[in-house]
Amino acid sequence: MFEAQPIRQSLAHSFSQLPRRIRPRRIEWALVGAFLASACAGAEGDGVDGPPAFGGPGGLTMGSGGAQGSVTQNPLQGVATGSGGANAAMEGAPNVIGMNGTNANGGAAPNGTGGSAPTYGQAGTSAVSAGGATATGGVTATGGTGTQVPSGGAGGEPNDPGPPGPTPGCEGFLLCDDFESVAVGGVPDPERWSRTIDFSPNPPRTDAITIDNSQFHSGARSLRVDGTSSLRQIVGLVSAERVFLRAWMRVSQVPSGGPVFVGIGADQNDDIRMRFRSGLVALNTPRGDGLAPNTTSGSCAGCLGLPSDWFCTEMFVEDATESATVWINGQEAGSVVNNTGWHNGGTAWPQIPTPTQVRLGYWGLEGASAISVWIDDVAVDTQRVGCD
Repeated sequence: MFEAQPIRQSLAHSFSQLPRRIRPRRIEWALVGAFLASACAGAEGDGVDGPPAFGGPGGLTMGSGGAQGSVTQNPLQGVATGSGGANAAMEGAPNVIGMNGTNANGGAAPNGTGGSAPTYGQAGTSAVSAGGATATGGVTATGGTGTQVPSGGAGGEPNDPGPPGPTPGCEGFLLCDDFESVAVGGVPDPERWSRTIDFSPNPPRTDAITIDNSQFHSGARSLRVDGTSSLRQIVGLVSAERVFLRAWMRVSQVPSGGPVFVGIGADQNDDIRMRFRSGLVALNTPRGDGLAPNTTSGSCAGCLGLPSDWFCTEMFVEDATESATVWINGQEAGSVVNNTGWHNGGTAWPQIPTPTQVRLGYWGLEGASAISVWIDDVAVDTQRVGCD
């Protein structure tokens, strides 16, 4: 810090040694006051300015500039910047004192996000007079460099859904899928399902059986099957003689004809089916084309139709007892025990090999209309899964 009183006394003494004709009192004290104000301002950057230098005597001789101010650097400060010295601009005034530069405040502490880039003091402007002195600006102090804090990595696209990973809630089941692990427009997981489109297994085409987000029972996706009079199904394999299937389903409209939605057995020609016949749900097998219950008339006690919204389809097939049951939303829609209960009485039990196929989709038999079927939250086990 500058001590104002000693500086003022020193200046007064220096001026008293000059001839009175070149030290007008008004200029003297004005410059002393300006110097003191500059010195106090310079103290803010913790710098120590050098003493001023006086110009030479009158005439055309240029006085030597003031000594450069020195700055004591505080290592905890950031970049301290000294601005250039301000110079007297009084024409014809001899022995004008150059003003020292003021030091800028230091930069941010080292633990900040990085010190500001240093700026440099402006050079002093020479005083134009018959014998004036050229002031020299203060030097720029170099501060410590702050520690830069690294920025985080860029995130992914905010609106990209992407595969969310393994299907949750599938632990312990023989087969399970909620169709959330595949992106919209893709085919179902080939590790769980094969596809049959128009009787062609796993064709290269990717339409007709795709992951869709226009309808879903849970999550944000389901499997969509665009059904026609041909066979379009997904096929999974399970190793069990006693099979319970649960699948949530929805249709774009109630179909005509006699389409097949679910099949469990050796293949599409030798299985137990969940079929929609004459507007009602029934069990069916191609061996003798038996129905349970008898829906051929289009009406029967306790028979169920297809709901217009999402419905829970359950099927049970046990090869050892030649028994099968189908439920819609928890309500029994058809049952066969010990291969009895078929409407025609002469139907043979199909082959149920191990492993056996579990088929879901649409097969538009008997002139069935073309519709879309959505399938979601499929689970297969050796015990009844239920709709919850």
